[in-house]
Amino acid sequence: MAVPASDQLSLIGIFDELNVDDYNDRNSDGEINISLKECSEGDVSTINLGNLVANRPNGSAPHGMTEFYAYDNDLTVPAWSSVIANQSLQAVVDPGQTGGVFSSALNCQLDNQITTLPVTANITGDTSVGTLQISLSADGDPGEGGDGNSATGYVTEGTTCTLSSSDLGTTTSPTIHVRFKYVGAGSIPGGGSQITSTRTVTLNHNSGITDTFTVVGKTVSS
Repeated sequence: MAVPASDQLSLIGIFDELNVDDYNDRNSDGEINISLKECSEGDVSTINLGNLVANRPNGSAPHGMTEFYAYDNDLTVPAWSSVIANQSLQAVVDPGQTGGVFSSALNCQLDNQITTLPVTANITGDTSVGTLQISLSADGDPGEGGDGNSATGYVTEGTTCTLSSSDLGTTTSPTIHVRFKYVGAGSIPGGGSQITSTRTVTLNHNSGITDTFTVVGKTVSS
């Protein structure tokens, strides 16, 4: 039985939920010296990321029992059952930033999605060479245009790309379709023949269920 969603909570009950998945177990193990800090920081049991952020402790002091409202320790946890491999894209110098190259059609699968939450994508890392954009869809390949199959359209690095819960629908295991567009740098410093940078792409669901991979962007002189 999960932790109640309201009213006064019991520290023993919180420990029981973490220890034996039953808030009402009444400490059948006879545990003593129960610590809210150890409960909140995952020392009693790893905090289940299948719970909404609002229904699980954040692990940071000051700790509070109310952080456990509606927490369910044996809730099914979402997971990426298939992931996207590291990518590499190459484009020529583009002073006007009007061209670009495209990735192949990529996809990954999220199992046991929480149907009230989105999937987001963020691009971080070395963004100094060229420009990388991403488009997401839950219905099929966004295509090189980035707007096919009800896709988000291309979103430029530095801005979060979001597939809403309504985009994902109520299927248990949605497939996330991804396309990248890479525009080469406007110039290559020092008159060199090429320059590269590596970005990190993170797909996230419920603040902790992530699929992370890299995209190497290379700009060549011709």
